[in-house]
Amino acid sequence: MLVAGDELSRTQQGNNNAYCQDNEISWLNWKKADHHLLEFTRRLISLRRHHPVFRRCTWFDGQPVRPGSVEDIAWFKFDGEHMKAEDWQQDYAKSFGVFMNGRGICSRTTFGRQRVDNSFYIIFNAYYGYINYKLPGEEYAKNWMLILDTIRQRINNHVVLVLLILTFIQVTGELPLTLNFLHTGSAVVSSREFCQFWIIFNYMLFTCSLWTMAVASIQRYWLVFHRTFFDRHLFLLHYIPLCLCILYPVVLYSYLVTRYSCVNNYDYSLWTCGGACYLYEPVLGTLDWVVNGCINVLLSTFATLLIVIRVLIQKSRVTTQRSIWNRSRRLIVQLVALSTLYILVWLPCVICFVITLFTSSRLLSSIYSDYLSYYQYLSSLLCPFVCLAGLHKVRHALRCKNQLQPQNG
Repeated sequence: MLVAGDELSRTQQGNNNAYCQDNEISWLNWKKADHHLLEFTRRLISLRRHHPVFRRCTWFDGQPVRPGSVEDIAWFKFDGEHMKAEDWQQDYAKSFGVFMNGRGICSRTTFGRQRVDNSFYIIFNAYYGYINYKLPGEEYAKNWMLILDTIRQRINNHVVLVLLILTFIQVTGELPLTLNFLHTGSAVVSSREFCQFWIIFNYMLFTCSLWTMAVASIQRYWLVFHRTFFDRHLFLLHYIPLCLCILYPVVLYSYLVTRYSCVNNYDYSLWTCGGACYLYEPVLGTLDWVVNGCINVLLSTFATLLIVIRVLIQKSRVTTQRSIWNRSRRLIVQLVALSTLYILVWLPCVICFVITLFTSSRLLSSIYSDYLSYYQYLSSLLCPFVCLAGLHKVRHALRCKNQLQPQNG
């Protein structure tokens, strides 16, 4: 049941007499509305309006709608078994499913025909973690279609998904080219076209990951402290930056490697065939490193530190401000873990580059070409594990695995 204020994510702080109070407990403040939750509520209302199975005019009786058919309503445990009376007293009663039969509507249309609707299976999970649910047997339905899923509404998962896709492409597509080079001492194919492809592929993936990480850090700040403003401008602040993180490096390096007016003398005995020729131009090469390398790392570092500092300050204040940590701790912990990974991997590269701008040190050049160039792959290799560690279900499984279980005598 939805009551006024639920769609705004308003809380009455456990007060059950708000209806007779004229104060902040019962007031509605639309400026503080969670627009993402508001949109989800609109979808729920639309679903109820279009499906009469949710607007019955008679009570359920839990009996088959006709001989040999299933009940008009049925309750299931998360393992797909029917719930019994004693099951409602168990801890797992917080996680259950309910089947609503579309053929059990006891009302008729204006033409006197029996109302028939789709059947629905609604899953509830009041447990703090993730649970695997088993659907009812084939006697209830042979095919199911997902209509609404609250976990898919979490836009903070989008950036993580993009990072995982990029790292997967890097590890399975580009890293084998580098490993083959380290094994044989030469490029896989000794041709100009292959060198151009390798350079574009390498530069694009690293730059896409860095920009995505920088955008993720900034977006997490908005999600934690300015969620309402962020939801109001979701397309501008969320989807457009993510698209640019992918399109910008592809277009940039495709042009610089294949169209820019400089002579490429590829050396097949060097990593990425010695790199693109524009990197050896003082202005353009430095600008590329600063914009697509240094700025990304600095943005990620600054945004992450800003979130941590603000959370630590507000966590020590009154309860209403401490709720920022309680509501967003998973977002913050996952961001800090990912940002720390990228900062530890890329900050040495940035420091090495900045020093070489002012000094011509052969030692630093040798360190970068022999070690740091390959050290960068560590972010792609470890990113999936850091993302998985941020999932509560994975952490819970690891804790259970490391606990000693009592043995039956």
